[in-house]
Amino acid sequence: MSDLLNQRITEVVESMGYHVYDIQWTKQANNRVLQIACGKEDFSMDLDGCTIVSDAISTLLDDEFEELADYYLEICSPGAERELTTLQQRLLAKDHKVYIRLEHPINKSLEFIGHVDEIDENNLVLTYRDKARSKTITVPTSEIAFMRLAV
Repeated sequence: MSDLLNQRITEVVESMGYHVYDIQWTKQANNRVLQIACGKEDFSMDLDGCTIVSDAISTLLDDEFEELADYYLEICSPGAERELTTLQQRLLAKDHKVYIRLEHPINKSLEFIGHVDEIDENNLVLTYRDKARSKTITVPTSEIAFMRLAV
C-alpha cells in the first residue's frame, strides 16, 4: 500500500502545481504522522499552499485509504536549504543559488556555492565567486556528491 499511497499523493499534489520532495511516516510522542514536504516549482511554499494541499490530501486519504487510522497529517515546506536529490529537483535549480560538494576536486576545490546558469542530465554550469572575481565552471552531474539550495 505504501507505493500506491505515495503514488496517489504525488499525483494529487502535482495536479495542483506543486512538487513532492518527501513523503514519510514519522512518530511524534505516541502519534503516527504522515509528513509530506512539497513546494512550488520555484521552491517556494506558503501557509495558503500548505492548507490547500492538506485539504486535498485529507480528502484523498478519507476517500481512497479508509484503512488508515490514528494518524496526523503534516504538510510542510522542505526548507530553504533543502537537499536536491533527484534529477527533477536538480533541473529545477536553474537560476537559483546552490551549494555543491563534488566527488573529485575541480580547480583544487571540492565545494562550490554559486548560481546555476544551465543544468541538464549531464552537466551543471555554475557561476561562483573566487575572492573578488566571478568564475564559471562546468561540472559533470555524475561528479556531484551532494547538492542543496543555498540562501
